[in-house]
Amino acid sequence: MLRISLQTLRARRGTLAGAFIAIWLAVTLAYGTGLLMDGALSPPGPGRFAAAQTVVRAKPADPTLPAPLLAARLVEGAVDDVAFPVGAWADGRRLGTEPLHAHGWSSAALAPYRLTAGRAPSGPREVVADDRLRAGTRVRVAAPGGEATYRVTGTVRAAAGAPTLFFSDAVASRLSGHPGKADALVVPSGAPKRVRHDVAALVATSTSRAATSSHLEALDRAHAADADAGDPRAADRATLVAIFATMGGIAGAVALFVVAGTFTLAITQRRREVAVLRALGAAPHQVRRLIAGEALIVSVVAGVLGILAGRPLADAIVSSLAEHGTVPAGFGPGSSWIPLVAAFGGASSSPRSRSSPPRAAPVAHGPRRHCARRRSSVPARASSSS
Repeated sequence: MLRISLQTLRARRGTLAGAFIAIWLAVTLAYGTGLLMDGALSPPGPGRFAAAQTVVRAKPADPTLPAPLLAARLVEGAVDDVAFPVGAWADGRRLGTEPLHAHGWSSAALAPYRLTAGRAPSGPREVVADDRLRAGTRVRVAAPGGEATYRVTGTVRAAAGAPTLFFSDAVASRLSGHPGKADALVVPSGAPKRVRHDVAALVATSTSRAATSSHLEALDRAHAADADAGDPRAADRATLVAIFATMGGIAGAVALFVVAGTFTLAITQRRREVAVLRALGAAPHQVRRLIAGEALIVSVVAGVLGILAGRPLADAIVSSLAEHGTVPAGFGPGSSWIPLVAAFGGASSSPRSRSSPPRAAPVAHGPRRHCARRRSSVPARASSSS
């Protein structure tokens, strides 16, 4: 029956072209939005801590309270991450429109940020900025620990993370407003085993203590962005879930009605063909199998092409949202198999549910009724002539 369906598809390419395009677009939208939803529901990822293996933060006993700070230099060999909001002005103009954060230079290796020009900061009035500024530029910086003018000694570019400023570790600790404290303790991926063991022992000790105010929490690389005090959007993913759920709902509704309506129209236009098949002796289940085979072939081919186009569509949407600051740094579409099965399964089942041939076949019965009327009129004419 599939072979016959292929032959009829070749003869009716124009009729089923609209259904093919509808299914392809529906699967592309459904799979793309499904990947985005999966990414929003998944762990936030490493974010700015792309080169980290473990990130330790202090978790308060009361979730409504802000996260407490850690004592600096708790573990030798680990990186103390300090993040604090700043305002920066160069040549009388403010740098950017979004909130800007600063860190100590030791945190630059976590993203990783790499120097593109100049050198690292070392003096009390030196700073490294992103590539929006040039080395030697004077920048006015306002921070919780004070306001002063600094000279840009180098520029950096990040593989992941938002534009930021870097001071020497001592200057960053003073400007943060909480000297001697850190927002997170980061274990780099290449840290010695001793460092990892010391951090694990520190977390276990703090958890077993009878402290009621807070305890330490170790986050793996998949959840490291939750500990980034410099990007609170990484932990706030409720907005993304709402955005992508709305996109997925609209795409699903449009796909359902468009695909079903297109196939219904294509089948309705084949009333004459169905009537001829019935007149030649085809059983109803054979006609249904023929149309269902056509729908299956069209939906499978269009579904595969839609799956291939869904991932680039999701990447393009994330790139556009990242340019407007809607998604946090490091966000990307998910990789779960559930969106693939849902999109492909919906594309394969929806056309077949509409693949039943029309019950009425007026073309097939029309000539028979006409012939019956002519036969019935013959005796009447004969009797009248006699």
